[in-house]
Amino acid sequence: MKTKTLFTLLMVAAITFVMGCGGRRGGRQKLRGWQSNIDGSYKSEIFSGNTPFRGVTTFSSDGGKLGGTYELDDNGEKVTGLLTKFAITGKNTMKCRWTDKNGEGNFYLTFSEDLSSFKGTWDSDGEGGQSAWNGKR
Repeated sequence: MKTKTLFTLLMVAAITFVMGCGGRRGGRQKLRGWQSNIDGSYKSEIFSGNTPFRGVTTFSSDGGKLGGTYELDDNGEKVTGLLTKFAITGKNTMKCRWTDKNGEGNFYLTFSEDLSSFKGTWDSDGEGGQSAWNGKR
């Protein structure tokens, strides 16, 4: 009888621990709300001044932490980059950092209500001005 009681208590403790951690990998807090629903790829137009470059912007909330990548075609040359340091700035709005072989800077974006598209701007560290960066699923 004592073995069965001890087993039951250990099982309750284990279940409580798992539920308390939310089943999260690495103990990270799970994203809640709209930002947990942006995962996936968006066909993008990334402007440099008035020149548009077609590409793909991908967002991921793996493990409860936002991340992303992008790829664009620069006159036949594929440029890939990372999106890091995400910060939620309001409803459906965020900012992050972009980095690729050409430099780095800030990326500010606002998602549509249904999260099927975003409109944004980017800048480059040490240079003035902003250009458009838009995407649609």
